[in-house]
Amino acid sequence: MIKPTIEQIQAEIKEKGYHEIDAEYFFHHYEAIGWIRVVGRKVIPIQKWKSVLVTWHKGNKNRNGDTPEYLKS
Repeated sequence: MIKPTIEQIQAEIKEKGYHEIDAEYFFHHYEAIGWIRVVGRKVIPIQKWKSVLVTWHKGNKNRNGDTPEYLKS
C-alpha cells in the first residue's frame, strides 16, 4: 500500500462528507501503528485506506446514526 498524505485524506473526507473525521488524527493513528488493522487475533496490513476511512466514519456514529456529542464541536 502507498500511504496516503494528510491532504489526500482531507480530500476524501470532503468528497464523502465525513466532516466529523480529523484527517491528521486518522493519519497519525495509523502511522503510529504501522498502517495495520487488528481483526480478531490477526494483524493485517492495510491495503485500501479509503475502505478503512469508511469503517472509521461508521465507527464514529452511534446506534441512532447521530454523531456522538464528544465529536461535535
